[in-house]
Amino acid sequence: MFTYAKFDHSVSFAELRGAKVPAASFADATIFGGVHFASDAFFEGVQFTSTNRPVTFSAAQFGGETAFDGAKFSGDANFVRAHFHSAATFTSVQFLNRELTAQFSSIKAGKSLDFTGARFAGNNDFTSAEAVGPVQFAGVVFERDAIFNAMHVQRHAVFGPIGTNSPTQFRQKADFIATHIGGLLDLAQARFDGDALFRGATLQRGLVLSWRPSGTGAVFAAEFRARADFRNVQVGERAELGSVKFYDTANFDATKWDVPVIFDEVRFRKGVSLTGAACPQGADLSSARSEGPIDLSESTFRTLRLTPQEKWTDGPIELRGATYEHFEGSVDAVLEGFTGANRQVLTRLEKVLRQMGRDDEADQVYLERQNRERAQNWAERSLGEWFFGVLYGTLGNYGVRPYRLLVFSAALIWLGALVFQLPGAVVRKDKPLDELPNARLSRWDAFALSVCYFLPVEFPLEELWVAGTTSLTVHVPLLKKPVKLRPAAIANFVLRMSGWIVVPLALAAVTGMLKVSN
Repeated sequence: MFTYAKFDHSVSFAELRGAKVPAASFADATIFGGVHFASDAFFEGVQFTSTNRPVTFSAAQFGGETAFDGAKFSGDANFVRAHFHSAATFTSVQFLNRELTAQFSSIKAGKSLDFTGARFAGNNDFTSAEAVGPVQFAGVVFERDAIFNAMHVQRHAVFGPIGTNSPTQFRQKADFIATHIGGLLDLAQARFDGDALFRGATLQRGLVLSWRPSGTGAVFAAEFRARADFRNVQVGERAELGSVKFYDTANFDATKWDVPVIFDEVRFRKGVSLTGAACPQGADLSSARSEGPIDLSESTFRTLRLTPQEKWTDGPIELRGATYEHFEGSVDAVLEGFTGANRQVLTRLEKVLRQMGRDDEADQVYLERQNRERAQNWAERSLGEWFFGVLYGTLGNYGVRPYRLLVFSAALIWLGALVFQLPGAVVRKDKPLDELPNARLSRWDAFALSVCYFLPVEFPLEELWVAGTTSLTVHVPLLKKPVKLRPAAIANFVLRMSGWIVVPLALAAVTGMLKVSN
């Protein structure tokens, strides 16, 4: 019982290796609550062997260097509100009781806090812990829940393989919700077997989930075997995500990235969501692969990079409400990945491509949108819009290089010219029919009269000649029986009505009017 004791000088319960004196062993209740260590305190190799008695350093003041390296806690370990004014090391310390929680909530560390190689057999609780210097948990094994909720570290928090070849392991839940890290949060090569919760964390200097040793070309990346929740996380200055594997859902909704976020060779087994994410420096998913859906809806990007492959091999991609200034990637593949008919999505992609000077790809997106909207109109039984879409697509290719209009118009005019060359196909307005019973136009006059009927304007030639109303018998090659036709019907119902439809479509296609209104 050392409650509120004060040690003005250094104190040591550690082993004296040179004198072969073993470290202290505490087999019953051990109370250091409120103790003030004015100088250094050493507990290396100390064993706390009781499994059902309290062991507490709660509210203790450690004024100098503190070391619990290699210590073993068989039962209780209570450091709640302990204050480490200088460096504190717990390297290779072992908390062996699976039923009890190693309690470090609300501790304060004035300098570094080092748990490298430690083992937590039970839960650990670092809720609201504060550290001025860096904290290190390299190679630590968290066999049960690891709670770092609302922890505040002014410098780096390292859970990567620095100082040890063993990766940090989170075998159950890892809770970093609302954590504030003034430096980097380094989780390179860490393995998360349970849920990894980072919701609302602030990482001022960045997030490191992978690292590449110089000169080797190898990549050591984190693995998330269960749910990964990075919602509302803020990341600044650096983001290393190369080759990370997410075996369950990965959620990055409403994240804010102050640096380009590059999902280099990242694998998502059940999909990824970046709904409402803000990436002002751009996001690169060109080499990422996802077996599940990719949700980028309502997100903002400066540059959006997606797969350069010609075929979309990932799950469906959602871009509703997403905005971006530049797009890089295969348009063919993205159109395959996006299966909806949302006008805003395709219009945004078309607009961005046109601003970048990629007009051919922009036309491709525009045509795809028209085709999808036509199919949607049919499914919704909007027959009027569907009919106009079919007509405009068939005749004018929706205004994109509308060469079909020219071919269709030329075919109609040529048909009219053939009819008007037949004997008796036309009559003079100023002559009775019996005076010119078999009037016949020359080839060019027949062509001109066909143009007059096709174009919805009046021409002088129509004041002299009109299509006859008398039926004519025509022998068509390859047909055994002759065909009867009425020139007036050809002129009014074929040429004139087609002209009323085709000519306005042609004008709209040339001027881009319909594309703008759509």
